[in-house]
Order: sequence, then C-alpha cells, then structure tokens
Amino acid sequence: MTAIILAAGSGRRLGPVTAHLPKCLIPVGGTPILTQTLERMDRAGLEDVVLVVGFEADRIRAHVARRRVGHLRVRLVDNERYAETNNLYSLSLALDRTRGAVTIVNGDDLFNGALLEALRRDPSPAAAVVDLSRPLPADAMKVTLDGRRVTSLGKAIPDHLAAGNAIGLYRFGGGTEDLLREEIRRWVVGGQVGAFYVAAIN
Repeated sequence: MTAIILAAGSGRRLGPVTAHLPKCLIPVGGTPILTQTLERMDRAGLEDVVLVVGFEADRIRAHVARRRVGHLRVRLVDNERYAETNNLYSLSLALDRTRGAVTIVNGDDLFNGALLEALRRDPSPAAAVVDLSRPLPADAMKVTLDGRRVTSLGKAIPDHLAAGNAIGLYRFGGGTEDLLREEIRRWVVGGQVGAFYVAAIN
C-alpha cells in the first residue's frame, strides 16, 4: 500500500498565510500539518509515501529531509505545472509512480490517525471516509449513499440529498486502483488538467 499526499497547490484562499509557505507546512498546535500526516501514516503501518509538491517545493523538500519519520520512505514528485493545473494532474503524476493499492490524502487536511487504520481494515476494494455530521461545511465534498456505498461525489449535490461530507481520505485496491489510473489518464489526455480528482472518482 502506497500513500499519496497531494501538496502542490499554492493555497491562494488562505491569503497572506500562504504567500511564501505551502499549506502543508502551516503549523497547527505547533506542528506542521505535513509532519502530523506523516506521523499518523507511520503509526498506521504505512511505509511508502509519494508526496507531490509544486508551490515552494524546495521548502517542503528541505522539511522532509530534516524530519525523517519512523520507517516511512518518502518519494517526492514535482508538479512543475502546479500554477496551471489542479489536484487531478498532481494525482496523475503520483499514480504514474506507484503500483498496487493506494491511499490518497490531501496535503492540507488534518485528520484522526485512526481513520487511516479504519481505511486499511475496510474489506471494500475502494473506500472513502465520510463525515455524516450536520450541518455540512460550506465547501463540503458532498456524497450520496446507498447504505454504506458511495454513489456520487460533488460539491454541487444539494444539501438535502447529501448524506455527508467526504473529508479527503480515499483508498483504492483490489483492481480499483487500475480503474482510477485509467480514468485519471483519460482526463489528462483530454486536457482536463484543471479538474479536481474527485470528478474522476465520481
């Protein structure tokens, strides 16, 4: 199982906080988000990480070099087109460098480490972590469900049809990772590099 962390974006919505600091290095509780993510991955038993960087890539590279975490092997992949693309393109670069099952995490998300372990234990070929609490956040990645099965993902789903918010943790295995690679590749070949990867998952 390879973990993919998408951390190429410039975080324009955070204004002056990310003018020269990548979102994944913003400290929360005194510790950068990226450090917390890597520590949780190590505790969950993950060993191989592909980290996609772009904006302020050298700062992230230096941070990773200074702070080795447990048994993790972190491979950095550069999205040199980060300013003109979105996270679907970053994910395509990471998937090109992986084989087998993958766990996908957004580089600026904070989450309980137990969620990674739950993803690993889930018997489904593919899984998403969904927050079922209400009210939904304003920019929620909304999901519809049929029992425990996610049937659609998207920010445009009306609130009254949404069962919850996909928080940005996904796992693909059992052959679904190959379907994801094919779909992501189709979007990139079609020039849709400005899309969010959840559109391809959907």
